[in-house]
Amino acid sequence: VRDLYLLRPPRPVRELEATERARAAGCRVPIVQAVAVEERGLFYRGWIVTSAIDEARSLSAVMAEADETGRGALLAAAGAAVRDLHEAGVYHRDLTGENLLVEGDGRVAVIDFDRALVAPPGQQAMAARGLDRLWRSLRKAAAAGRFVLPEAERRWLDRGYAR
Repeated sequence: VRDLYLLRPPRPVRELEATERARAAGCRVPIVQAVAVEERGLFYRGWIVTSAIDEARSLSAVMAEADETGRGALLAAAGAAVRDLHEAGVYHRDLTGENLLVEGDGRVAVIDFDRALVAPPGQQAMAARGLDRLWRSLRKAAAAGRFVLPEAERRWLDRGYAR
């Protein structure tokens, strides 16, 4: 039963809605190619297929190779990408260094919207939780020895978000 769900609307449909809302607002997100839902009585099983974001790597992986100046620029770009989502009314509840991808030109794309919520822009509490979740994820990657990330560098994420 690990792949059966009860809540409605089905998770892939909610992911489609959130992803398309973000894309329509100009956010860097994958294009949804297909969604399928298989009903099983009260439960369902679902799938979503998105396009790949070519030549992109996870924010955590790119941060591991960056110097202090590069980390600041990456964090600012990540903050701006998250702000774009929030301005579109999309609140991603699983923002991690693996769900933000850095493209070859340095722009940040966001993936994996299965737990995202669509709500009116300006939801400060949800916005703050998302940024905090991203910061905790990056600090955890840093603590695992992948890169150095002093607490003071949070300012770059916050500045990018504030623009």
